Amino acid sequence: MSKNIIIFSGQGSQYTGMGMDILNFFPRLDYIYKIGSEIIGFDLKQASISYTKEELSKTIVSQPMIFATSVLCFEAAKINNIIFSGVAGHSLGEYAALYASDCITLEDGFQIIKKRSELMQQAADSSQGGMVAVLSKDMEKANNLIKTIDGYIQSVNINSPEQTVFAGDIEAIDKTCILLKENKIKAIKLPVSGAFHSNHMESASVEFSKSISNINFKPLTKDFFSNLNGEKLDKSIPINEYLGKHMSSPVLFTKELEYIKNLGYKNFIEVGCSKILSGFIKKTLTDINIYNIEDYSSLNKTILAINGD
Repeated sequence: MSKNIIIFSGQGSQYTGMGMDILNFFPRLDYIYKIGSEIIGFDLKQASISYTKEELSKTIVSQPMIFATSVLCFEAAKINNIIFSGVAGHSLGEYAALYASDCITLEDGFQIIKKRSELMQQAADSSQGGMVAVLSKDMEKANNLIKTIDGYIQSVNINSPEQTVFAGDIEAIDKTCILLKENKIKAIKLPVSGAFHSNHMESASVEFSKSISNINFKPLTKDFFSNLNGEKLDKSIPINEYLGKHMSSPVLFTKELEYIKNLGYKNFIEVGCSKILSGFIKKTLTDINIYNIEDYSSLNKTILAINGD
């Protein structure tokens, strides 16, 4: 049997109605939204149904909602006996990966996400930052152009050989979009409210690490792969310290994917909102299988494929 890894999507993958199709078929999983809503302080299910794209893009909204959707889809996969031996996540997705590897409870997960989103929103509001996804077959050219930009900007998500996300001061982000367009390089300003995984988050990351030091992080029961170095998580580092550093450090997703494949993982299952990560995986790896679970249809396709593998 091929080795399966579950990978959870992160911020920017949100959309109106996310998770609701799965919930319709698995109403017993409604407890996820009830627990989350009580802890976060607003109705997560109602927000998924009715919030606009702009409302969903706020960090304090999108993070708990994406976490809830990821856990929902993961639990639906477990009900259908999808077996896995590794977990990973892109940025925010690492929190669902911690839950899936039994490191944190659902309640602790929402408590952690609440604190994280609040601190990141505060940092975003005070720093006026943004993020832009750069898509090019010649990333070296794009990188060299961006180096000429006045103001603070740095690469923060290396998602595939043809996509890197940059974060920084909003003025620098806007200048980057104009410069790359003039050079016929695609640049997409992301629907996020701050410069995440950059220096803009440093003060928030220190406070975050301290604020979650009382959480009872349990030993990981699955292989857990890290955005920080693209390898397995170093178990000698306390999880609260790791998550603090994670907030202000780049996501080395391409390196991480290659490392996972080299350990023999064959089936990559994206769980949560949309299929953004599936695109990154397809552009980065060959000779592997890519599946996703975000609604009932994709769940059934994945079950049939995995069970037949």
